[in-house]
Amino acid sequence: MQVVFPGVMDIVAMADPQDAATLRAGIADLVAFGDDLGNGKLWCFSRTDGAVWYLDHDSAPLLTRVLDDVGDDLDALALMALCTAQATAQGRDDGDAQAEAWLSVRWGPAMVRKWMY
Repeated sequence: MQVVFPGVMDIVAMADPQDAATLRAGIADLVAFGDDLGNGKLWCFSRTDGAVWYLDHDSAPLLTRVLDDVGDDLDALALMALCTAQATAQGRDDGDAQAEAWLSVRWGPAMVRKWMY
């Protein structure tokens, strides 16, 4: 991740020393696989357990574990696509809202807000 976003270590340096050590260890374990709309926020997965993490340099916490594995991320993406396709086929524009409601039941609204927005 440090190659993709070298400035992350400047953010870590401003953290409380105890938090900084934890963040450094977490960052060393993560591999970036996506940039969230070019805004510098990164989607990453853990080399250790495959969990999906979100690096958000604009708000706390800097690192959030959002899903247990990449398979969950793919499931969520597939559900979003299916909801959008169904809504479009029926002349509706509520596919995202429907997917958000279903995903919130599965993973909770806080995780879904972080994942979707």
